[in-house]
Amino acid sequence: MRRAFVAIACALGFASAVQAAEPAKPAIPFARIQEACVRTDALPFGPGEHWTSCRLTRAGFVGTIGLLDFYYATWCLVARGERCDRVALLVFANRAYREEATLQFHRVDPAGTRYEYAIMVGGEASHAIAVSARAPKGGLERQFHAWAGSRWQAVDAAEWRAALADALQARLPAELRAQLPREVLPEPERMALVVPLRRARDGAPAGVAEVAVRVEGARLAVGDLDLAKAIR
Repeated sequence: MRRAFVAIACALGFASAVQAAEPAKPAIPFARIQEACVRTDALPFGPGEHWTSCRLTRAGFVGTIGLLDFYYATWCLVARGERCDRVALLVFANRAYREEATLQFHRVDPAGTRYEYAIMVGGEASHAIAVSARAPKGGLERQFHAWAGSRWQAVDAAEWRAALADALQARLPAELRAQLPREVLPEPERMALVVPLRRARDGAPAGVAEVAVRVEGARLAVGDLDLAKAIR
């Protein structure tokens, strides 16, 4: 099946790696990426390698930008025996009407990580893939990759958190203060974030603000601010 949502993500409290492929990306037969693990320089497996074998566990369509279609594959990486020692998520690009694909980026996580479906968000000029996963012991963390002209670039979460804090400070009424949650990346289905509020005078809870978020180039930006559930 060529078209399905993608599951790509980062989980709380455990080691993971997200790596961008080099600009000169070797071509891979497109048909194989949705049928089996495909050996790449970025993630080799087989005799003599750390990962002796690999199993494809899921594959599907992510979205389209111009003439490029993007696909994902999730792998079970085995060091020995049959059990998964790590899981991996890889994102490939395929130019329309061509039979080869190129690896765009990949990540490797502990076995038991559950990659959830991801969504391509944004508009005509700006695109991002929202990704998420649950760690083996629970906990959900989101991550966004923005399309920066010719490659995917991970959105800097610390930079976004600072920009969100500055925007809320400037736009909230003087009597309200934002209390940023630990997870500040928006819900991809709605591209919105719920932020708890406090009263400036005594720090008491003051409801919540709903913040609309949009993609601007390789960054996230604050859109509309809904204070319907704020307590004055």
